[in-house]
Amino acid sequence: MCQMQPSLPLIRITNKGKPLESSDRYGMSMFSAIHLGLQLEAQYTLEEYKSAGIACLWPFGSLYAVGTIGVLYDTLAKALVLTAVAGTSAASSPATLTAAAAILSPSYDGNLLFGPDVRVIPVRQSLLLALQAGSVLGFASQT
Repeated sequence: MCQMQPSLPLIRITNKGKPLESSDRYGMSMFSAIHLGLQLEAQYTLEEYKSAGIACLWPFGSLYAVGTIGVLYDTLAKALVLTAVAGTSAASSPATLTAAAAILSPSYDGNLLFGPDVRVIPVRQSLLLALQAGSVLGFASQT
């Protein structure tokens, strides 16, 4: 498992596949799998309590309002751009990662801190399939 500092951005990639693990020749041993797609999530901590950050935790309309029940997440998703800090070892390859459609992950329990401490906002967003640069269907593009 990858250990990261809590405030550093992390892209979690989950492979979706159906194991092939039952045959006369190999018994119950897995001998292959069928690729059924991927799931990508961006996990990061916002270090400022501002409206743009709060909007990441509440994409459904006005804060604390339920919004329209049954709306598809892809209609609410927004672009997410992660940019490396210049002059650091992370400054290249990639310098930026852009997801055309990112939205709060389903079933994610967000937290808004109300107190005298630094008001950081931990966020986890699903990166949805969308047309990326060059009209390629994917989760993100990088430069």
